Amino acid sequence: MNIKRVYINMLQVNLAKKNTHESRLNSEYDSEKENVFTAPEVTLEGDCEVVYTVLPESSSERREESEITVTKSINFEKCSRRVGQRYNFRFGDECPSCENKFNGEERNIESSTVFNYRIAGTPSRFVIKEVELRSVYSYAPLSEQETFFTTFVSGNMRLIEVNKEQKRIAAPKSEKKESLLYSMEWEKKEEKFLATGDESLLKESPFPEMKNKHEVVARLIKSVIVKMETEEKGIELDATHEMARIVKVLRFATKEEIKKMHKEICESSSHEESVRSQMKDIFTDALALAGTFNTVEHLVEKIRAREVSPLKSASLLKTLTSIRVPSEKIVKSLVSLCKDSRRQPLEHQSCWLTVGSLMNGLCGEHRDKLAIESSEERKCPRDIKEDFVRELVEEFKRAETRYQKVLALKTIANSGMDLIVFPLEKVIRDEKEEITVRVQAIEALRKLRSVLPRKMINILMPVYKNILEHPEIRVAAFHQIMQTVPEKNVIDQVVNQLEKEPSTQVHSFVYSSLEQYSRSEIPCEKTMSDYCKHALRTLRTQPRKMVSSTYKHWTVYNEENKNGATLNWAALFSNDSVLPKEVMTTLETAFAGQWNKYLAQVGFQQQNIDQVLYKLLEKVEKSGLEEVLVRGKRSSFKPTEILRGLFSKLSIVSRKQKEQDPHALVYIRFRDMDYALLPIDEEAIPEMIKTVLRNGRIELGEIESFLAKGVRFNTVLSSFVYERTRSIATSMGSPLVFTSKMPTIFKVDGSIKVELEPRNGDSLDGLRVRVQARPAFASTHITKVEINFPMVSLGVKLLHSASVNVPVDMTTEMSWDKKFDHKTTLALPKESRRVVQLQTRPVTFVRVWPKETRVYVEPKEKTIYVEELETLVHKIRSSHLEKATGLRMNVEGHVHGHIWEKGTEGIPSALLIGENNLEISFEKTGRPPRST
Repeated sequence: MNIKRVYINMLQVNLAKKNTHESRLNSEYDSEKENVFTAPEVTLEGDCEVVYTVLPESSSERREESEITVTKSINFEKCSRRVGQRYNFRFGDECPSCENKFNGEERNIESSTVFNYRIAGTPSRFVIKEVELRSVYSYAPLSEQETFFTTFVSGNMRLIEVNKEQKRIAAPKSEKKESLLYSMEWEKKEEKFLATGDESLLKESPFPEMKNKHEVVARLIKSVIVKMETEEKGIELDATHEMARIVKVLRFATKEEIKKMHKEICESSSHEESVRSQMKDIFTDALALAGTFNTVEHLVEKIRAREVSPLKSASLLKTLTSIRVPSEKIVKSLVSLCKDSRRQPLEHQSCWLTVGSLMNGLCGEHRDKLAIESSEERKCPRDIKEDFVRELVEEFKRAETRYQKVLALKTIANSGMDLIVFPLEKVIRDEKEEITVRVQAIEALRKLRSVLPRKMINILMPVYKNILEHPEIRVAAFHQIMQTVPEKNVIDQVVNQLEKEPSTQVHSFVYSSLEQYSRSEIPCEKTMSDYCKHALRTLRTQPRKMVSSTYKHWTVYNEENKNGATLNWAALFSNDSVLPKEVMTTLETAFAGQWNKYLAQVGFQQQNIDQVLYKLLEKVEKSGLEEVLVRGKRSSFKPTEILRGLFSKLSIVSRKQKEQDPHALVYIRFRDMDYALLPIDEEAIPEMIKTVLRNGRIELGEIESFLAKGVRFNTVLSSFVYERTRSIATSMGSPLVFTSKMPTIFKVDGSIKVELEPRNGDSLDGLRVRVQARPAFASTHITKVEINFPMVSLGVKLLHSASVNVPVDMTTEMSWDKKFDHKTTLALPKESRRVVQLQTRPVTFVRVWPKETRVYVEPKEKTIYVEELETLVHKIRSSHLEKATGLRMNVEGHVHGHIWEKGTEGIPSALLIGENNLEISFEKTGRPPRST
């Protein structure tokens, strides 16, 4: 059907100026003058504004009738609807008050479609004698000046003859009305299969069916194992491509096929236990990366059956945050797993944080765009959203401990649904809740900063201006207000409060924040920066204390490439504690047309932890360090009495936490999602120290016996650092798919041993640490443009790859008997091996699809030769370090001499689109290698 739409789209002409934007609607035009007008029009590529240019009539002696030349172009910047899909763009942020680079549908992609018509007749009655089509699609992911890929579409239709047909055309049998818009029926069925696992949806696939997916996946996994088992080369770069192929196959696997894969890969006795373990790790990682309902159900089943370790389960659950098509069924499946009381704390935490993230993917406001949204269907009706919010609120109400409340609030924060604002407002205003919980409720509003900025300000401004509130709560409210990129009137209220602010810590934090924002170079904050700059002129400064609260905001921005980054650092102090109440650092980026707020953040919050330190220091001061750190086992084990004595003056009662309880929280955010948190409170502290405390002293004997055994590790981790896909309808009737992803494999095998010196003595004078490991790493960044037809797929991709294989044999010795002494010995490899490989390569590929296949169809690839960049290619071959180490380090390859410079006429640098290869290896010589 879409191919038929291509021809109808080429024959669509509006010469009567119907539905134009002109104030005067004429049915006729002056044939002696040029006419230019605009009108909204439904085209194959979208419902967009089109521009018509009608040239005057022309006649010729050779022509029997006059002809009109009409040019029609589509303005893709003014489309009420653009056909396409976007996956995993939800982790970026909208960028207010900045240039078009960061706004609109056409981000990073420039589209142009022009039709040229030769027409005979009048505007009301005419015939198209010839039409030419030309479309250009340019992809510039980094900057407008550097186009990576350009796709051209050309078409021509010519009238040959006109025949009168007496036969009457039958009326359509179906009552369904079709639009000229590109039909996404197959894309909708594909997404529904990913979301629900309904196998019947795959029967109408226009692409060939792979009959034996379980055998294909098993072969690919075995290939990955082979490509990473050699110690000489480490992990080969092609292993990352194999990993991406495994994920691609798994996305269209049924439940029964996944069960067959599990049996063949994880339960087969034809492999050694170590190999089978690695195959199982790769398979489970690939299941999580595929992120379909079928793969998630299989993982949930295996996690419930405890066939996956808690640490591995937590890692897999976190991977699920990047599911392409989240669904209600997937969320409910994970919620049932989260509620399982038998779950380990790490699993339980990862599960709930992932549930919140998937709720955001399904019901949040973001830039993801699914095919099912192109019809009247909604991926998240309001009743589903209300059920999700109700579930999260009930989880908060069921919480019995501080940690459970904080985890529930961080899950709510990850969900980012607009309806969460009402329950969060109640928690924020509830003065009976303790400070830590209320601060977390304020931070849980952060994902609404571009969805409900006014509502956020309405809730948080009274909290900030209330001088009776705790400084930590007021500062948290102010910080979230600034994340909305507020207007001038809001900043005026902030400044007005600051002029009469009694709290020196609040004043210090707010003033330093305004000062830092006024220097911001990020275009998304430029308008706010000007407001802050103007506000600072009227503000008074206060003398800073030694431990004043502060906020730092360092920015760097490249105006030419429209890329930049921000590093934030904040410390909040109070008058009742020497330690900061909160310390956090945040990395934000404006890159590739996307503003990434909270790309990465690490923070620490605490209440009254300094009281615990006071008690410990007092013990050391009275008894001496040697009495606190002992190695003998001279006293009975009484951790309960020790803790009771340590916290007695704090009035701590188990399970009845009070505001003065010492507690802390370490948290990590990644891509604006709460990723992990570590609580430290009266419940956690006994678990941490109960095995090493004896009668008020830290017993090192238990630690020593554990460390002497050493820790062995052998693991394989496969991941996509990120994966984003966008498709747009084109004038040829097939979508153009843009993909960026970074498949990565990490493998490590080794051991760590620690010895306390002297052995079995009464004192502790030193430490000896031995690390032996063989870490290997391979990663490939793939930027690809592809167009798929049922018979063939073709495209271009840029590959940027790195492989690292550096064995570690290191011994560190420390002693502090009389003076501190430190010595580290690093043993160099004894055998030849490649340690580093760096490669960039532009590739064109063609894949021909058979009617049916029992193997993964590999494309035929050819490296692209970019003539403009090949003038200064240098071959490198050199040797180093042989005399100093007894081991020869070889550097070989070919690299462009102007690798960082842009080519002529807007061609990107050779680092981005040229072919480069560099290898560094150690070669064994006749002499034994020396340790350093």
